[in-house]
Amino acid sequence: MTRLLVIGDVHGCLIELENLLRKLRYQVQQDKLVFVGDLLNKGPSGAETLSFVNDLKDDGGEVIYVRGNHDEKYLQFYHQFSKRLRNGEKPPRRLCQGWLGPDGQSTISKMKSRDWRLLLETPLSFQTGNLTVLHGGLSSKIHCKPKHLLDSKSFTSKRRAEIKSLMYIRKLRKDGSVPNQNETRGLVPWQDLYDGRFGWVVYGHQPTSHVHHRGHTIGIDTACCYGNRLTALVQEPGSQIYWESVSARSYYANCPPPKRLKYAATAV
Repeated sequence: MTRLLVIGDVHGCLIELENLLRKLRYQVQQDKLVFVGDLLNKGPSGAETLSFVNDLKDDGGEVIYVRGNHDEKYLQFYHQFSKRLRNGEKPPRRLCQGWLGPDGQSTISKMKSRDWRLLLETPLSFQTGNLTVLHGGLSSKIHCKPKHLLDSKSFTSKRRAEIKSLMYIRKLRKDGSVPNQNETRGLVPWQDLYDGRFGWVVYGHQPTSHVHHRGHTIGIDTACCYGNRLTALVQEPGSQIYWESVSARSYYANCPPPKRLKYAATAV
């Protein structure tokens, strides 16, 4: 019988990912493996993590990799400089760092064409049974979930922006609409406005010290790259849901941890 394993934000923490899959006794031919996004950036092994996930797919594994905001940064970079990358040219270090962060050039230099294809094929969301997996959050104004950005070509630019916000949302206006980038006043957590229309939503993007259960939402980014833990939500064939995690081996991120890490609103 197939188990569903949903993995939180890996951020290049490949050793922890391998440890977690061993702890779960992951069976590549039997289990369905879903990533909430952000395999890249902050941790030490972004390109190697992409390669590892590709290897699982090559071995016949059912692997779904939902796009995160850091994955989107790499895709934007790819679309801007794809000719250089296809010709094997290395973009200048300063350009990579400004666009992708300190580890950008190192990661890109190790990425192969199949790694870029993996990123290009990432859906914005994945739904199975009563679970919806996405990276960021949901606006109550969104009534459909195009799996890929390509599905939204016929939409207005405003509508496309709303769909892409699935990767970025943390808070919303009280009417459920997506705020502007620098807007901060009068906003509420998107989880407080989610009405359950897409079942349980499992997401990443907001690192907390523990699994964050709020309403019909479950946040599983437990800040592995900040030295905490890497977490998987597990759904057994009989619909039983629980989570497992492994400790990070080190503090990897090249930036301070978010303040909210110290104040997980609801630890489960």
